[in-house]
Amino acid sequence: MDIVIKKSFTEAITIIKNSEESIINKIPKDFINILDQNKDPNYHINVNEIDVENDLLPETYSILGLIYRDFLVSKEERAKLIENEKSIIKKYQESLREKYNTDTLFKKNKDKQPTINENTQSSMTIPKKSLFRAIIERIFRKKDDFQRNF
Repeated sequence: MDIVIKKSFTEAITIIKNSEESIINKIPKDFINILDQNKDPNYHINVNEIDVENDLLPETYSILGLIYRDFLVSKEERAKLIENEKSIIKKYQESLREKYNTDTLFKKNKDKQPTINENTQSSMTIPKKSLFRAIIERIFRKKDDFQRNF
């Protein structure tokens, strides 16, 4: 398991264990055991010194949000939170779909026609070599390599 996830489990379980008994009783014991079993044993945080706004990992906020949504609020509030999450996800997906729509991407490129300025000359010249000449040179290179090996 990823070390960041283990650290976030450690932060979440530490916060839960330092919460009021009424909150702890609402969270299923199996869920608490999963967090406790998968936490990072070498990572320690001091709950009294935590700045909740800045010191927690983003993954910890997700875990605590999941706990709040699934275990601590009423069924009506949970339904509202889930509906809000769905609308946020839907708006995000629509913005991605609009941003990366293949029709509009190619349409923008079609509008921009490349212009060629005939007055500019290329400073790079490509030497033209006949196919026959290229084959002969390759044969002689192979022959020279073969003779060097013996």
